[in-house]
Amino acid sequence: MILAVRGFVMSDKSDITDISRHDIIQQLGRTYSIEASHPRHMSQGRGRKRRHSTLSSISENWVEQSFGQPEAARSVSQASSQDSEDRPNISIEQLRRVSRYLEQREKDLEIREKDLEVRERVLEIRKLELDIEKKELDTEKLNFKNDKLELELVERRRRIMEGQ
Repeated sequence: MILAVRGFVMSDKSDITDISRHDIIQQLGRTYSIEASHPRHMSQGRGRKRRHSTLSSISENWVEQSFGQPEAARSVSQASSQDSEDRPNISIEQLRRVSRYLEQREKDLEIREKDLEVRERVLEIRKLELDIEKKELDTEKLNFKNDKLELELVERRRRIMEGQ
């Protein structure tokens, strides 16, 4: 967490994504470890019967890691061993937290995507500006060359006039 805060403070670009990520860390007391633990979840879930929804298959470890309530995770485990009509005992508040987290994550991803699009456009504009600058430089070179040739021509004419 200290590294995350240090990186957050040291960062030159404190954009909305960083701020909202920091808020979520403060709110839930964790980082996005759900992304790291999801493959482990899936491999553990393959051995079980596939009768639960995606939310219930993810929720067992997520609830324990996120909220520090092992009894809720145990109730999920017990529910998975019961018949297919039973559902895990996850509180509405926990579902709301999961929902808020997923909504925030979706917003963060949308913001990052828009940020990348903006950066791409800025790079395109910068490239066009550099192309224009190069063309202006080439034009200046040609004008200089023309002026030089014109000066040489004027000098030749002057010499010819003096020679007559």
